[in-house]
Amino acid sequence: MDIFVGFGLAILALILLFLVFVLIKMFLIASALSIHERQVLDFFDQKINKIPALIESIRRYSDVPQAFEAVLSVYERAIMLETDDLYAILESNARLTEEIRFLLKFTTRIPDLQRDGDFLAFRNSLVLYEQSIERELRMIETLIARFNRLKNLKNWTVFGLFIPISERPAIA
Repeated sequence: MDIFVGFGLAILALILLFLVFVLIKMFLIASALSIHERQVLDFFDQKINKIPALIESIRRYSDVPQAFEAVLSVYERAIMLETDDLYAILESNARLTEEIRFLLKFTTRIPDLQRDGDFLAFRNSLVLYEQSIERELRMIETLIARFNRLKNLKNWTVFGLFIPISERPAIA
């Protein structure tokens, strides 16, 4: 009988050790997620800070003020966005990217602008920020998938069911 009690306690200890390992891993992934989310927010801030300079460099060569209205409207909304909610930032970034693409397509019709060093620098930095945001989002997606898998593993143990941890929503 003592051997069964010892065997049961050993299994219980292994389950608890597994649960502790999973919880520590989840904590580390959550920390990494917050770092990458902060990176996305920083890249977004840097991106919107470049837009006024981009518009001013385009205005020197274009006399069509309506071309800037949509970008300025989305830019103003992005500036007034006082949140650290990643999903709200991503929605604003998508609208801003769409308007910037339209503006950059418009600039292809201005040959002198395509030789302006300031414009080219601003355009390249915006592209760089967009690529950086995309790279960070791919990393966030990977971390969210790992976190959610570990959450499901945690729930396999009876003890893990008593520790409430919500699933992280995926980034669409």
